[in-house]
Amino acid sequence: MVILTKGRETGVSGLADPIWDRSEALVATQGDDRLTETVYTGPLDTRQRTGCALRPRRVSPFRPPPSLALPVSAVPHAVTFNVTKDDRIGRIRDIEREDDEVVHGLAAHPRGTRIYSPRAGSDDDASVVDLQLAGKVALVTGGSRGLGRATIERLLAEGMRVAFCARDADGVRAAVRQLSTLGDARGDSVDVGDHAALTRWASERIEEFGGIDVLVPNASALGGIPDDADGWRRTFEIDVLPAVLLVDVALPSLRERNGCVVQLGTITAIEHHYYPGGGKSYGAMKAALVNWIAQLAKAEAPNGVRANAVSPGPIYIEGGSWDRIEQRRPEYFAANLARQPSGRFGTAAEVANVIAFLASPLASWLTGQNIVVDGGFTLRIGY
Repeated sequence: MVILTKGRETGVSGLADPIWDRSEALVATQGDDRLTETVYTGPLDTRQRTGCALRPRRVSPFRPPPSLALPVSAVPHAVTFNVTKDDRIGRIRDIEREDDEVVHGLAAHPRGTRIYSPRAGSDDDASVVDLQLAGKVALVTGGSRGLGRATIERLLAEGMRVAFCARDADGVRAAVRQLSTLGDARGDSVDVGDHAALTRWASERIEEFGGIDVLVPNASALGGIPDDADGWRRTFEIDVLPAVLLVDVALPSLRERNGCVVQLGTITAIEHHYYPGGGKSYGAMKAALVNWIAQLAKAEAPNGVRANAVSPGPIYIEGGSWDRIEQRRPEYFAANLARQPSGRFGTAAEVANVIAFLASPLASWLTGQNIVVDGGFTLRIGY
């Protein structure tokens, strides 16, 4: 659901100087093949609409208007969009206006949900809220794609310098080429299962940058691992031990700079989430990391270091786990999608937003927490 407001040119075909933002929905009805959404617009100050904004772009579907910090005048108007059902998992589709004018490249979600994620490397990349991360340094593992890649993009958008590693050398090189257009991004091919190589990489990058402010252990063996002793051993060596070793290397610098650790987890650590044919080690090892983060937070609080975990629910990423599940196990995919109260899966950008906030000084009083980012997927009550 969007409203049309006046602003500077954003390159949307057929519209004069548009900025798209969202208003409250008054009507949302679903037909046989399409979801029809009608909204009514009124004056808004986009500074008060963080998280609801969308900038139509060619590069990514999850972008805000170019100048969120500037007040804009809404044009009173009623607009009806026809959005295909497939858009509920966050894919790019065309959105048609009533007059058949097509606006290409928008990211459509049911009920008009829009994801805020500023673009780095341009004059319009300022956040509505300054996270005070500019110039700081982050290390991210598993950063060439998926949640790690989205996290790097988000941190670069805040002006951070980022070093990352991943196993696939070609993937790392491609990611460096693309991420370097957004800011200072440096990548290396490192297998986190090679613990000596991992700690050597971290030490060298920390020395190269002159310190570190944020550590994001993200690499994972994931949940499709065999349910046997080898599977348990591999999950421990990929998910748990690398995080512990990285913190050991980074702690001296984190203490000096009042830094923080943001550990990637999963809802499987807090609630049973069955995957056919998958091993049980994934949730158990991620649960161990949540416990370790809580202990680390209390131990390091006197030294000015914070530690938190972020546990996503099902996140749909092109080429990622849920994309593969959709192709290979469509019934399981559909059952999980039906469980989402909002009718869609999450996006990598939505998780990255939370990581960026936890990494920032604005989260100075948040430590030892496991933040669940699942759109209400889990059944537990989060007391």
